[in-house]
Amino acid sequence: MDSARPPRRGRRSPGDLSLGFGIIALLCAFVPVVGDVLAVPPGLAALVLGYLGVSRHDRGLEHRVLPAAFGAGLGVIALFIVVVSVIAAHDTA
Repeated sequence: MDSARPPRRGRRSPGDLSLGFGIIALLCAFVPVVGDVLAVPPGLAALVLGYLGVSRHDRGLEHRVLPAAFGAGLGVIALFIVVVSVIAAHDTA
């Protein structure tokens, strides 16, 4: 008998939260001056929650993996944009 619990419905999964944080991080990454600081926490949260969502899907606890994967991807893209903008701002100063 399988000891894994069936997937829950009606609650926010880590994948859904990851997608939300990824979208917020990507939008904040394009805000001039303060966007670099504002995009890092939601970008990291999207990355961690995306990993948790994918691992829960692999264990059979979640139905959907795409929101987790896209959220983690958006978090990585936002963090990459922040790193590039910080490097560019540091080189010109």
